[in-house]
Amino acid sequence: MSLFRHVMSDREVATILAALRYFQANRDDILDAEMPHFEEIEPLTSTEIDDLCEEINIHTLGTSDRLRPLQSND
Repeated sequence: MSLFRHVMSDREVATILAALRYFQANRDDILDAEMPHFEEIEPLTSTEIDDLCEEINIHTLGTSDRLRPLQSND
């Protein structure tokens, strides 16, 4: 497990959340593209992405109204 610490701007957090939600919605198509990121590592499940987005939102709470959690379609 790697530990990554970085103070992120609102734009960076919003981009990461959008990318996670995009991946979540298009997971099968993205994995069919044979991304090198997942050659040796299993990608997160939809539930794990929900949990990660929630965790990111908790730690950025109050920094911007744009960072509110998206409604899941599960």
